Amino acid sequence: MSMYEIEALIENTVRVIDRSNEPDHEKRNLIWNAYTIQNSFDCSFTNFRVIDILLNVNYVQTYNVQDFPLYKEHKDFFDQLNAKNFEWINKVPNEKWSDDNESVAYWDKKSNKIYVDYNSDFYTLFPNEKSNEIAPLDFGLLIIEKSNLQKDKANIYDWTAFMILYLLGWFPSEKTVEELKQNYFIPIKNILHHYNYDDYTPLHRGMDLKVKNDWISDIQKELLEFIKEK
Repeated sequence: MSMYEIEALIENTVRVIDRSNEPDHEKRNLIWNAYTIQNSFDCSFTNFRVIDILLNVNYVQTYNVQDFPLYKEHKDFFDQLNAKNFEWINKVPNEKWSDDNESVAYWDKKSNKIYVDYNSDFYTLFPNEKSNEIAPLDFGLLIIEKSNLQKDKANIYDWTAFMILYLLGWFPSEKTVEELKQNYFIPIKNILHHYNYDDYTPLHRGMDLKVKNDWISDIQKELLEFIKEK
């Protein structure tokens, strides 16, 4: 089952990035990092939820079907697209997806366009621009800081919960709990406690800082108690 709470978190994060004062090239890199995190979990494809933003900052490039570089070699495949609503396009389009034949683009019936994402094989808008991967916890702190500048208390709460209850569970850190506090959770706590969350409803029960979680690690439990202390 798709982890809809993470999908919603990343959608909100893309909106925070879009509202920020960062130049477009940095917005593209931050959005790429957001989707890299989403793709680490069992999530659905969600680009079309924010496609206007992705197009506006040139995170997504579009092609007319007949202009796509693979069209001439695989004309039969592309000419049959209109019988579908959506289609992934692999490196070898008429063969099934595999580790050696990954998806490089996607097509949507409504627009009848082929879309390619930033940093992918057929993205040519900024050929000299490369993504810079940000460690997930560093990215989380950065997004919380940007959310604070925008007074987006919901995204602050949700990212705090996601970092403690999801990221540190799926991707345990080699840092000690004290290092995690100093590097991330003291500054996050200082931001979090500027806002009142008495009536806040988290994205998901699993992202509720008030719920007791027996299944999390000792480090997660300590950070959870630390972040809640006034």
